[in-house]
Amino acid sequence: MRLSGLAVAVTGLTFVVGPLGSLCVAQQDSALVARLRRLNGSMFADVAVVQTRPTTYQGKHSIVVERAVSTDSSAILFTIWVVNEGMTALERRVKTFAAPWPDYVVRIDSVTPDSVYVTGRSARYRRTLLRSYEWWPLGSRPPARTDVRPSVATAAPVCGDTVRVDLNAITIAGIWMNQSIEPVTREVGAANVTVQTGSAEGHHTQMYTIKLCGREVRRLPNSVSWSDPAFRTPEGLGIGSPLAAFDTAYGKGDAIGEEGNSVRYSPIDGEGHFFVYVAPACYGIAGHHWIVDPNCQAVGISFIVSANP
Repeated sequence: MRLSGLAVAVTGLTFVVGPLGSLCVAQQDSALVARLRRLNGSMFADVAVVQTRPTTYQGKHSIVVERAVSTDSSAILFTIWVVNEGMTALERRVKTFAAPWPDYVVRIDSVTPDSVYVTGRSARYRRTLLRSYEWWPLGSRPPARTDVRPSVATAAPVCGDTVRVDLNAITIAGIWMNQSIEPVTREVGAANVTVQTGSAEGHHTQMYTIKLCGREVRRLPNSVSWSDPAFRTPEGLGIGSPLAAFDTAYGKGDAIGEEGNSVRYSPIDGEGHFFVYVAPACYGIAGHHWIVDPNCQAVGISFIVSANP
């Protein structure tokens, strides 16, 4: 990445003042970057400090954004650190997160007494994400709730030429799936819910088949799954869509090869995660990591639910 601006020498380090006023440490002179490279190990040899923001809250510190790229360029990780004023020692890690798109860039917008506010952008996919992370605890906060009924949920199935799946809100045909089976049964009708005994993770459990607009999904203790191509996301994705299309819409997924051939996605605007399953021939191992062919098509989809059936 080419940097332009005014170079300044400070305590043996060289900085460049960028157009936003942020300070980027010149990598060849930074002992801090050398420390970060050692922490990342050989799998992430390309490590850089892409932005710093000094703060005088709770003493004098700097907030640093680190970017680490894997040797095969398949993964990009960003980490927010708190470092000392002299930019020589790591004090604490705030958050590590994966880049959802290959051209993803992160910028610190502001720092408050307890939180760092950042913006992530992808020019290619025209997406902007706003996030905040607590860097200094100033008091307890209530945990984020995942059991709040989404505003898009309906009291009865909404049917059409295709059955709409919202992977952010965890709804199918408008029916919220992250609730117990009783309200689901009331909303879809008792005739559209059947129960059977099966095995999940080595334990006997009840499984439910739920009909939505004449199409079936399966409800397990912690997931809802389907393999019918009639179920489609707002982007038109579903069974038969290539993994590359899911990467574009939801950020690059993580290949999971230990339990079925699937790719795990964490919706940017939603809670939890969902899985897209592909044929076994799509999978392989390279450098001790699972890899998957992005051109392979989805043969099954499931999302995680937390409400007890």
